[in-house]
Amino acid sequence: MTALPADSAGIASTSSLGQSFASHHGPIDLSERNVTVPKNWATGPMLLLAVLGLLCIGATLGAAVTAGADEAGSKAAKHALYAYHVGVMSIITFSVGGLGLTMILRAVRAGWSATIRRQAENVAMLIPLGVLLLIPQAIFAAQVWKWIDPAYEGGYLLDAKRWWLAPGFLGVRIVFYGVMWTLLAYGQYRMSTRQDREGDVQLTNKAQFWAQPGLLAFALTSSFAAFDLIMALDYHWFSTMFGVYFFAGAILSGVALVILITTVLRMSGRLRGVVTREHNHDLGKLLIAFTIFWAYISFSQYFLIWYANIPEATAWFLVRKENGWEHLFLLLCLGHFVLPFLLLLFRGIKKSLPLLAILAFWQLVMHLCDMFWQIRPVAFMSYDAGNPVVAGKVGLGWVDFTGVLGPVLLFTAGLIFMIRRSPLIATKDPRLVEALNHKNYV
Repeated sequence: MTALPADSAGIASTSSLGQSFASHHGPIDLSERNVTVPKNWATGPMLLLAVLGLLCIGATLGAAVTAGADEAGSKAAKHALYAYHVGVMSIITFSVGGLGLTMILRAVRAGWSATIRRQAENVAMLIPLGVLLLIPQAIFAAQVWKWIDPAYEGGYLLDAKRWWLAPGFLGVRIVFYGVMWTLLAYGQYRMSTRQDREGDVQLTNKAQFWAQPGLLAFALTSSFAAFDLIMALDYHWFSTMFGVYFFAGAILSGVALVILITTVLRMSGRLRGVVTREHNHDLGKLLIAFTIFWAYISFSQYFLIWYANIPEATAWFLVRKENGWEHLFLLLCLGHFVLPFLLLLFRGIKKSLPLLAILAFWQLVMHLCDMFWQIRPVAFMSYDAGNPVVAGKVGLGWVDFTGVLGPVLLFTAGLIFMIRRSPLIATKDPRLVEALNHKNYV
């Protein structure tokens, strides 16, 4: 056993970390075999997922390119592009959620998270992938954001917003969001992995320091990204709460992903004794916390719009409560909040590895449904006097599946690549001892 001395600040130093460590959980294996994966780990599945993802993306975009120029062809192209937009925005929210979770854990100095935070950092490092997958949307911008077409007449409302919705300005803002998120994610990841190599305690202090203004930048950029990438698809509608709704769902999906990643790694024989039932319990607490937060913001947005009863605001919800969309609305109410909320109240479920993983996977599926419900109705939206009046029937097609699966499969392949690049935990984090001894008392 290797003793871990405490530094002057009362934080354990891990610069002398050996192969094993004793805690109240018993001996803990910190050998390379337990806290890393080989560089060729899961190469086959990674390549398969990447190829399948690219094929799905190619098929979806191919459907948009080969659609005819008539009205039916225009609808088919929009269908494919909006389905693809659902997939791209889903993986952007996954990675942005990982970034938000990383900075929250840093800012509050959550010592227990030293053994799970690396996976949130890995998720955040895939932000550039999601941003790059927006390139096809830029090519077909006039079909995704219909008001970009010079021939489109939007009336007074579009004229009033045109300075903000100018295509060039829109593109600059989207690039800015991607660059800002990437810098924040890379900064946190670089300080964390550099500490693995050097053991410098000051890197923890730096990461904590930058996480605080980083959270402010994250909140602002994610909110405006939600306005530009989702709400602006239908420029008639506006909601000041939509940005919070966006990052609430994003961080919820980030927590769910960390639960799934640590579960897969533990099932593959890694992280034994390092990520325990106690860590599961806290991850379960975060899952139920952000489930409640998402539901609170969702209901608040709906309630305020219902109470004000302004046609320009209510139309967005009204068109999503008919022609089959009401079933998805009900599913989100029950499946994204009521069911997981009731189940996650039980401590036994939060501590159970398989049960918590199942709920995390379920919440990811519900998040995809939420993105679908937000984005896809705009594809066939029709208007009367400038207000949306009908979204058309759900009309599921094969592009709805390939459009979502493509980016998600590619994201999963990228995640495997990131997991292989560095140790599975922050091996020289000064709060690693606290994490290894973590126990819940409430």
